Amino acid sequence: MAKPALPQMIKYLQRANQLAIQAQALGHHPFGAVLVGPDHETTLIEQGNIDAVNHAESTLIRAAAARFSTDYLWECTLYTTVEPCAMCAATQYWANIGSVVYGISESRLLSLTGNHPENPTLDLPC
Repeated sequence: MAKPALPQMIKYLQRANQLAIQAQALGHHPFGAVLVGPDHETTLIEQGNIDAVNHAESTLIRAAAARFSTDYLWECTLYTTVEPCAMCAATQYWANIGSVVYGISESRLLSLTGNHPENPTLDLPC
């Protein structure tokens, strides 16, 4: 599987960030995710955060698993604003999405938000 070029990674991380800003404007936590096809150019699905159990990543991945085969998803890349939590990493694993690119680590998120009651960061790497 060919890896995306740095400009492609930056483009989709920026788009994930735009989705996070939109989610925040709707009153949700600021997280966003984009699934990109094997050509590293085709956006397949975009998702902003919904709530504590419907994260941008897990919601996007469930939709992708319903639409695409596991063989196809293995060739895709998930872009997300923050390193996937345990729930989202497991969902990615079971859906067979081959790659993930994230903007910041979960440990960095914890350092930025602290012990925030609305964001109980596990600091568990994906």
